[in-house]
Amino acid sequence: MTYVLDAGAMLRYGESVELGRLLGGAVDVSTRVVLPLISLAEAYRQAADDEALALLDALCGQPAVVVVGAQADDALALGGIGAAVGDLDRAHAIVEAMRRRAVLLTTDSDTMRPELPDGWPVLDL
Repeated sequence: MTYVLDAGAMLRYGESVELGRLLGGAVDVSTRVVLPLISLAEAYRQAADDEALALLDALCGQPAVVVVGAQADDALALGGIGAAVGDLDRAHAIVEAMRRRAVLLTTDSDTMRPELPDGWPVLDL
C-alpha cells in the first residue's frame, strides 16, 4: 500500500492517531509513504516552531518514507490542479497520489476530492 501526504497531513505528524498507526505499521516493505517535495517545502514553511520542524525531520527519517520531486512533464497538471485547489502543495500531492495509485492523506479532503476520480481513497486527518 502507498500513501501520499500533503503539507497539512505532514504537519499533523505527532498529533494524528491515524497517521501514527499508518507509520507504525509501515515496517512492511510493501508499504510506502510518499512526501511530495513541494508539499514538504510548504510544510516546512508553515512549521510554527522548533518542535514542528523537528517532527517534520523525524517524519522524513522514517524508513518507509520517500521524498519525491515533481517531474518536468507535471507542469501543466500542477498548474491546472493548483489553480483549482488554491496552491501547488495540494496539487503536487494529488499528482503523486494519482501517479502511484495511492491513498491521499490530507486535512482538506473537501478541496481535494473534486480533482480526483470518483471513489479515490482519501483519508482526512
